[in-house]
Amino acid sequence: MMKSKVGVFFSIDALIALAIIIVGVLVVYPDTNITPQETFVQSDVVHSLSSVKVGELDNSKMNDLIVSGVVTDLNKSVLQQIGELYVFNESLAKELTDSILAEIDSTENYGIWFGDKLISSKGNINFENAKNVLVERQVISGIKEGESVTAFSSRAFLLNNLQSKYFYFGGYVGEGNISARVEYFGNISSAEMELAISKDFTVYVNDVFTSNFSGSSSPIVPQRYNLPVDNFISGANIVELRGDNLNIAGGFIKIIYSKETSFSETTRYYFPGIDGLINVYDGFYIPGKINSMNVFLHYDNNFTTFLNIGNVTVFNGTTNGEENVSVSNTYLSSILDYDSLSETTIPLRCGIENASYVSNFSKPADVFSVTDLSGSMLPSCSGASWWCCVFGGGCSTQSRCNACGGVFEDKISSAKNANRVFVSSVLNNSQNRVGLVGYRSSVSGSDFHILSNVNSSLQTEINSWSASGGTCICCGINRAKQEIAINSGSDKFKSMVVMSDGEANGQCPEQGTGSARQDAINAACSTYNTYGIRVYAVGFGNDADESTLQSIANCGNGSYYFGSVSNIVEIYKSIAQEIVSASFSEQTLNVLGNVSSVLYPDSYIEFDYNTTAIPYGLVTTSEKKFDDSRSGSFYVPKNSTIIDAVVISYSGSKWTDNLWINAVNIYNLSKLGSNYILLGDPYSINIPKAYIGENNTVNLTTGVSPGNYSEGSVEDKIIYTISTSGFSAYSPLSNVADGCYWNLEFEDREIFTVPIPSEYVGGENCYYTSFGQNISNQNDASQLSVKKLLEQLDYDLDGLLDVKFSEQDLQISSSEIKGIPYDWSTEIQVRIWN
Repeated sequence: MMKSKVGVFFSIDALIALAIIIVGVLVVYPDTNITPQETFVQSDVVHSLSSVKVGELDNSKMNDLIVSGVVTDLNKSVLQQIGELYVFNESLAKELTDSILAEIDSTENYGIWFGDKLISSKGNINFENAKNVLVERQVISGIKEGESVTAFSSRAFLLNNLQSKYFYFGGYVGEGNISARVEYFGNISSAEMELAISKDFTVYVNDVFTSNFSGSSSPIVPQRYNLPVDNFISGANIVELRGDNLNIAGGFIKIIYSKETSFSETTRYYFPGIDGLINVYDGFYIPGKINSMNVFLHYDNNFTTFLNIGNVTVFNGTTNGEENVSVSNTYLSSILDYDSLSETTIPLRCGIENASYVSNFSKPADVFSVTDLSGSMLPSCSGASWWCCVFGGGCSTQSRCNACGGVFEDKISSAKNANRVFVSSVLNNSQNRVGLVGYRSSVSGSDFHILSNVNSSLQTEINSWSASGGTCICCGINRAKQEIAINSGSDKFKSMVVMSDGEANGQCPEQGTGSARQDAINAACSTYNTYGIRVYAVGFGNDADESTLQSIANCGNGSYYFGSVSNIVEIYKSIAQEIVSASFSEQTLNVLGNVSSVLYPDSYIEFDYNTTAIPYGLVTTSEKKFDDSRSGSFYVPKNSTIIDAVVISYSGSKWTDNLWINAVNIYNLSKLGSNYILLGDPYSINIPKAYIGENNTVNLTTGVSPGNYSEGSVEDKIIYTISTSGFSAYSPLSNVADGCYWNLEFEDREIFTVPIPSEYVGGENCYYTSFGQNISNQNDASQLSVKKLLEQLDYDLDGLLDVKFSEQDLQISSSEIKGIPYDWSTEIQVRIWN
C-alpha cells in the first residue's frame, strides 16, 4: 500500500452524496431463468459492509491488518477498505473478503464482484452453473482497477521576483574606450551584452577588471557575452569597454535583477562614454507629450563639440579642457518643435569638428563588377514560330524574331551596356577605381581587368566580352576578392557587384561545401567578414536564382536588385550611385595624429512629459528575433497590457531609415533631411503603444540616403515588455505529481534545464523546445501543469519560450497539490444464485 501518499480516501455518502442501490435481476447467460426469491441476503451484505466501520468489525484478518499498519483509517467503511486493498493488492483483498464472508451464517450461494471481477464467493454451486440470480449493486467512488486511489492536482505559476533591464548603445558609437551607465536598484541575478563591436576588448565594471572578449565577426552580426556580476552594485554602475580605438555598431547591456521598485518609464537618456574621439550616432525616445527638456554635457575636448537633436544643432562650442555645459529648456523649446518630438524616436548626433582626423565619408571607392558571361546570356528568341524561323533564315536578330512573332532578348549586350554606364558613373570621382571580372565555368585572364581609373581601358575590356559556358558565381566572387585584398587598402571603400541570370552550377575548392549555390553564398560571406568588402547582387532576368543572390547580398552587407533587359542599365546606375554615396557616408572615423577627447557617461538629456500609469501585474520582457532581414513579428497575449516595445537594428555603416508597424510608417529618417551624415542613427527605435495590437508585424529598411535603401540584419530584434495579471496553469486530476527535469528553449535559442519541482531528483526528462514539446508521463500532475504554463509563455506556439525566466521564477505550488478522489468509480455487486 502506498502510505507515502496523503489524503487517500473513498467516499460513498460524503463525496458522492448518494448511494446507488439497485435491486434487480442480472442476466448472466442468455438461458438464465429469473425466479422470485424470498431472501434478501445480497441487500444485507451490501448494507452491512458499507455501514460498518473498520474499527467496529470484529474480524481476525482485519485486526491483523490494523496491527501490521496496512490498514490505518478505522473510520472507513469495510467496503471502502476492501476496495482500497483491491487496487493495490488483490490477493490481500480476497483474503480479507473470504474471512468476512466466512462469518456470515447463510446457506445461500453468494459472492462479491468489483466491476467484472469476482473477489470472493461462498456456496455449493459455482456461479457459472447458476440458473437464477439476484443482484444488489452499489457504486464506490475513487476506485479503478490498476489505478491509484488518490488523485493529484498541480498548479504551476510564474513569480514576479525578477525584472529585465536594457541599456542600449547607439547605431554607431566610437572611437576609443566606450562606457555605459547601468543603473538598477535591487539584487542582480545575471548580466550579459550583445554587441556588434569592431575589435577585441576588455570589460571593466566600476573600474574593476571583469573579462576579456573577442570582437564580433561583422558590424551587422553581433556576438553575445556573459558578464560576471560580482562587481555590480545596486544603484549606478559604469561598464567600460577598453581596447584599440573601439567602435560599436549597435548593442545592449542586459541585466536581470530582483527589483526593489516597480517598473517605471525613463526620464533621462544617458550618453555613452567615449575616451578617444567623440563620434556618436544614436537616438532617444520620449514616451509622452513633452513638457520640458534640458541637456547636460560633461566632456573634455580642445576642439569644437556639437550636438544635433533631430536635424537641429542644439549645441556647438569650443572649450578648453574638461567642462560641464548645460542647455536649458528655454533655449531648447525655442529651436525645437516639441510636438513633433513627442512619442517618437529622435535621432541624435554628437561629435567634434576642426580636429586632425580623416572621416571615412571622404573615402575613395574600389569596386569590382562581377558579370555572368555564361551561355544563357547569349541572344535568344522566345515564343517565335518554329517554321517561320527555320524557313525564314533564322531568328538570331531582333527583326527576324519579331517577324516570326517572338520576343528577342540580347542579355549579353544589355549587360555590357550596363557595365559601361556603371564604370563611367563610378569614375566620375577621379579617386575611385573599378575592376572587371567576367565569369563562365571559371574566370579567364581575357575576361578580367585590374582595378583602374582609366575609363577607356575598362570600356575596351567590356567590349571584348562574349557569352558561353557555365555559371560559376563563386569563381567570380573569389577572383574579385583576391584582387581587392591585394591591391586595395584600409583607406578605401571596398565593394563588388555580382550579377547572374541563372543558377550557380560551378563549385569552388576554396569554399568546398559541395554545393555550387552554397559556395557562392559562403564566398560572399568571407568577402565581407574577412576583408570588409561589401557585396551587392543583381538578379538579371526571370531565370535568375533570386534566393541565392539575396543571400549573397545579405551576407555581404550589400543590397539586392532585380533587373530585366529593359531596365538593367538603370539598375546599374542606381548601384553606382549607392556605392558612391556609401563611400562618402561611413560613420567610422580614422584618427590621424594625437587627437583626444572625452565624453563622460554622466552626460544626459532629461525630459519631463505626461506619463501614463503602469498597470499593476506581473511584468515580463521578451526578445523576438526577426523572421528575416526585412521583417519581424510579435504577439501580445490577451488580457495583458503593452508597456514598452522597441526594435533594435544592426545597420552597420548604414542608417536605419524607415520602420513600419502593421503597415503604418512610424519612423522615417528622410523627413529630417537628405544628408544622413548629419543625422543620428538610433539602434533602438520605440514603437508607440497606440499602434500595437495582438498580432504585430514590423518592417525595417536601412540606407545611406533617401531612396537608397536596403534590408537590415537577420539579427534585428523586437524587445517588448507587457504587464499581465499573471501566468498560471492547473493540471487535470492525475494519479501522481512527481515532476521531471525540463529541457527548455528560449527565443534567443538558449537551452535551459531545470528540475520542476525544485526538489525533484528522479530520472524523467520533459521537453519544451523547437524540436518538440513532450512530457514523460501523461498522468503526472506536475508535468501537465508545467506544460500548460509553458504554452502560455510561448506566445506564437513555435516551441520557443517568449518569456525568459530563471529556475527560481518557475514554481509549483505545493499548497495546491492535494490528494483528492478521482472522478472515476467502480460498481460493487453482491450476487446470490441457485
